[in-house]
Amino acid sequence: MSIEEGIITKIEGPYALVKVVRSSACAHCPSAGSCHIESDRPMLVKAVNTVQAGTGQRVRLSLAPGSILAASFLLYLVPLFGLLFGAIIGKILIAPLLPYISSELLAGGCGFISLAAVFLGLRIYDRRQRENQKFIPEVIQIL
Repeated sequence: MSIEEGIITKIEGPYALVKVVRSSACAHCPSAGSCHIESDRPMLVKAVNTVQAGTGQRVRLSLAPGSILAASFLLYLVPLFGLLFGAIIGKILIAPLLPYISSELLAGGCGFISLAAVFLGLRIYDRRQRENQKFIPEVIQIL
């Protein structure tokens, strides 16, 4: 379970917008040295306000275990697989049908078309999953 601390800046119904400084999570991240996100800049997070905290209160947030891994898989590996799948389809299936066009060009073009389709699919999936509590942090304690 990932635990963060922050200050509530706004209440929106059952949700709270929490300003979180990304220092604790970034300190343990293996990519911290190569990441371009400034760890000292605050980030606004929409969280379920289960403890009914108010604006200006310091709170502790929790994110369900596995949700960071699942989100990373969707964000990084699914598009990569889509690009590779499209390139392979372009090289193996489409290139023999169009021998007058370079097979590498067809592989690259099909790969990018497939990548665009994956991003479109992920965007639709994101809109449907937006209210899924699995991916939304929860305010668990007022500090």
